[in-house]
Amino acid sequence: MKNILQEVIFSIIIPVLIFAQTDKERIAVLNLEPVGISEIESITLTDRLRSEIMRTGSFMLLERSKMSDILEEQGFQMTGCTSNECAVEAGKLLNVSQICAGSVGKVGAIYTVAIRLIDVETGAVVKTVTEDCKCSVEQVLTISVRNVAYKLSGKIPPDVLTNEPGKITGDIFIKSTPSEADIYLDGFNIGMKTPATIRGVTVGNHEISVIKKDKSNSINVLVKANDILYEDLKLDIGTGPLKIYSNPPEAEVYLEDKLMGKTPLILRDLNMGENVLKFKKEGYATLKEHVNLGINKTTVVDVVLHKAGKTNISIETIPPEALILIDGKSYGKAPTVIKNIPTGDLTLLLKKEGFADYKKDIKAIEGNTININAKLLKWAKIDIESEPHDASIYLNGKQIQKGNESILVPPDEEIKIKLKKYNYSDWEKSIILKENEHKIIEAKMNKLNGILKINKYIPGTVLEMDGSDHPLNNNETNIPVGNHIINLKSPGHYDKQLGIIVKADQTLEIDGYLKSKTKTAAITRSVFLPGWGQMYQDKNVRSVFLMLSLTGATAGSVWYTLSYNNAVKDYNDIRDKYNDAYEIDLIDNLRSQMDDAYHNVKNNEKTRNNFFIAAGAIWFINMVDVIFLPPDWDKKVTLSSRQDVNSVMALNVSWQW
Repeated sequence: MKNILQEVIFSIIIPVLIFAQTDKERIAVLNLEPVGISEIESITLTDRLRSEIMRTGSFMLLERSKMSDILEEQGFQMTGCTSNECAVEAGKLLNVSQICAGSVGKVGAIYTVAIRLIDVETGAVVKTVTEDCKCSVEQVLTISVRNVAYKLSGKIPPDVLTNEPGKITGDIFIKSTPSEADIYLDGFNIGMKTPATIRGVTVGNHEISVIKKDKSNSINVLVKANDILYEDLKLDIGTGPLKIYSNPPEAEVYLEDKLMGKTPLILRDLNMGENVLKFKKEGYATLKEHVNLGINKTTVVDVVLHKAGKTNISIETIPPEALILIDGKSYGKAPTVIKNIPTGDLTLLLKKEGFADYKKDIKAIEGNTININAKLLKWAKIDIESEPHDASIYLNGKQIQKGNESILVPPDEEIKIKLKKYNYSDWEKSIILKENEHKIIEAKMNKLNGILKINKYIPGTVLEMDGSDHPLNNNETNIPVGNHIINLKSPGHYDKQLGIIVKADQTLEIDGYLKSKTKTAAITRSVFLPGWGQMYQDKNVRSVFLMLSLTGATAGSVWYTLSYNNAVKDYNDIRDKYNDAYEIDLIDNLRSQMDDAYHNVKNNEKTRNNFFIAAGAIWFINMVDVIFLPPDWDKKVTLSSRQDVNSVMALNVSWQW
């Protein structure tokens, strides 16, 4: 008995002493489960994984020989230890903080290494890494296993990215639409977001992937020594296939609580990124698996289900009387103790009127009573006022129907709000509200634009749309999406009116050629009426000026012609009286009146002739303008002042012909 006690104490103290002098995570690696390959190959790959993990320098690894000695002393059987529960139990005996478990398998020509890093204290999966390779087992040993080790550590292999002095490298500048996307180099998250310059990339072929939420894109590039590559990627919704296997088969597979089918199963076009699968089978423990869907490749999941045991769950809530649901099945109201619950990965949901739902994932292990003390919080509320008002509302990716009442949201949780409407750019905002808080969200959405490309347009052409003019400085113009009536106009040309349909992020090409107005037609008009030809040529200001000037000259000519005729009549009347007069005093008076009448005749004649000359001058200017001057001649005339050598100010007039 004494010897056994000493051995137990020794087995506990040794690992403690081993890890006492480091802050690195203490981990152990269980043998990888072989699926479709030999046990010898899986052992070899497990040893290589341990070696590569040590090489990253991120963990303090318990050696295989010490791990075997400790577990043998405790009578623990490592063979077949593949479940999370078994791995946690082994980790506790080994006194490590984290433990690696997983499998390596082959389906067709594809090898898959799937690793889970499990927190021994909580039993939670800290990280999952899956590496697929359509290659030989030798490449799995030398490349895939190394990649898995570095992804577990969060580091990048030195043969991918390095700052080692003297190492020949190149750089990659990468940007994306939309920006702020995570950058992956050869599958490794380098901790940068677009736009960014990746320095120190080793020479050779590399794969660049950029990911933002559910959008992604990837490209293969060749990095040359001392060179900089420039890449601009447009992100699209990323999807891919997922192959799912289980042992035993015919387990139900749930994705977001929706039954997808039974294993073996292939799910196509799943959104890229993390997906949570739940496996259920009668008599077996429910298993939850986090799967990261890769870019441009098939992801394979192969799980092992274990016989279900029984456990108890004690639940108390504040306030009491909350409805208890476990994996969708009702178990009454709290407080209560639920006995003989099947073991496995369970989802607890507590509901009470006026309070936000309380949701918690539970890992039920046989023999352990789980104690849940939950405090339910009152709902927070939001009102969304959008412009336009009929936008679709999404909260955390799920569409909701907007009614007359406020929208209830859980407090102390990040709520991602997205508004969507056809022909408008998405509006997004994240908020966190406190218990019982009420917030009004004002959202103004921007209408999307398309591009209107106008070919063969004449310089000076103006695009008239929606009641406003847009001068064309180049042949491409951003136009709001939708139906539009546009009018192309240019002085001296016939207008062109078109109905167009502009679509988001698309280019619509139209012919901007305008038919010229003939000079002959303009001259003919101006011969008959000065200003009429200018109006035809779109010289609107000059047309109005000439017409008003001619009107004034014509009115003056008519008026003073009438005044001249009246003055001549008055003169003749006075002259007749003068010729008939015999008295000296009357003759002198009539002579004086006749002199005044004569001067009045001459003044009216002179003024009338001046108006005649003015009308002729207007007609002449009108003809010069309509024949020689273009509509925009005023823009070609430049006025400037200068001072000559005698300090006399002068005016310079220059005309670009």
